[in-house]
Amino acid sequence: KMIYSESYQMLIEHENSEITILKEDINRSVYKVYILSNDKKKYSYIWQVEKVQIEGDLKNCWMTTSVSPPEFLGEVI
Repeated sequence: KMIYSESYQMLIEHENSEITILKEDINRSVYKVYILSNDKKKYSYIWQVEKVQIEGDLKNCWMTTSVSPPEFLGEVI
């Protein structure tokens, strides 16, 4: 349900995206994600994923551990 919240609904059926690597190492990556929504507004997020280190079914899987609130960057004509 998080994806349908006000902060993330612009991700649904967005028109375009770009990803910039901010930091990467063997267990964690941080990206800046730029989104062009279907209503022609541009946003950015800081998105962090980490590799699961604990034993279990998800060990060595990459999981989202943090997503910032969107930063509105303006409208695109």
